[in-house]
Amino acid sequence: MLRTGVRKARQLALAAETIRPVRIRHLRMSTTIRVSDDTKTKLSALKSDDESWDEFLNRLARQERDIDKLGGFADDDIVADMENAREETREDWKGRLDS
Repeated sequence: MLRTGVRKARQLALAAETIRPVRIRHLRMSTTIRVSDDTKTKLSALKSDDESWDEFLNRLARQERDIDKLGGFADDDIVADMENAREETREDWKGRLDS
């Protein structure tokens, strides 16, 4: 019985010497996108804290947005509206200064 135990111990020791740990590397494809510090700051403000940059850019790319809203463009009446607001403001200040 003792001999069987010693034999098993030798077999295990021999097996331990021949088995070597293997390191497996997980390679992921990645892309580097260069942006200015200003652009990175703007994007960071839109990105949620709990999402990766990949998730954020996927979300941003999937969204359908109206180009006018994105660019901050106004309707055709904006010039007339601004002129009216300027005239109202001038009249208001003129009334305050005359009082």
